[in-house]
Amino acid sequence: MYLTRKLIFALLTGQEKFAGKLRWQGVCATSPEALSRLLKKHAPVLGKVIFETGALSCFLYHGLLRRGLPVSCICARHAKGVLSTRLNKSDVNDAEGLLARTGWYKTVHIKDRNTHLDRTFLRVRHQLVKSHSDMVNQLRGLLKLFGLKLGQVTTPGKRHKRLFYLFRQEPALEPMLVPLITALGALEQEICKL
Repeated sequence: MYLTRKLIFALLTGQEKFAGKLRWQGVCATSPEALSRLLKKHAPVLGKVIFETGALSCFLYHGLLRRGLPVSCICARHAKGVLSTRLNKSDVNDAEGLLARTGWYKTVHIKDRNTHLDRTFLRVRHQLVKSHSDMVNQLRGLLKLFGLKLGQVTTPGKRHKRLFYLFRQEPALEPMLVPLITALGALEQEICKL
């Protein structure tokens, strides 16, 4: 669980005397549920919840949106550029002067949850394929140090036959390379599943 220490403003619609005024300041767990409870407690009539892009912005955006809060995510780089002109730059001062009062911000599009699930699947597969390629290249490089060539083996069965032949030439290598070969086999199984 992460902790957020920023000022939270309620820009109240219909009650102009409170518009842009500080309603609460403190520490809150960074979860949509905790933020939603806190915002509803301290600002029952809420104009908009605004936060900067970051590692948890997608999680917070969709969580707050599901709880019926009017939420916008703004570009952190743009916010940094505007807020960097302030003399006392800190998280607290940034939150207090956060562009929600002035309207000087760019709203960013947060992708749908299903899009992120699809991208997660593709990234996991990409990482496994990349790791597999790196490990095969590492195996080839280690064998070359001893004058042994793995050759063009594209399937695990052919690779095992070739390694069996190479290990007969240099038996001391086998116990050292077995963990790498075992890990390659596990990676290939996971890639096939995907």
